[in-house]
Amino acid sequence: TNRIDRLPLDVRHRAELVNFERPERLHLEAMWKSYAKHLNEEDLSHLAGASMLQKATGRDVKHCASLCERETAIAYLNEQQALGYCHGAALSNCPGPKVERYIRCVQSRNIE
Repeated sequence: TNRIDRLPLDVRHRAELVNFERPERLHLEAMWKSYAKHLNEEDLSHLAGASMLQKATGRDVKHCASLCERETAIAYLNEQQALGYCHGAALSNCPGPKVERYIRCVQSRNIE
């Protein structure tokens, strides 16, 4: 289990526990900025705020950035009939994911 409160008290007592706090908004914004380079400062701030509300972790940010980029690229390639799926030039004009797509992903990752 990944829920410490479900472990018996004697097991928790013997274990050396390390608590990791959730990232603050400033740190979440920096994480998003490193992945979603196409977003402007206002979108990054909005995304960081939504991520903080959902108690997102660095792993959530990385997962959502990767997933949203893949989904956006696949949708874009499916719309392009002329260049073909494997042609390198097919992605040259592919837009980055919209901030709303990232927010939906972060909201779906909330496990608490």
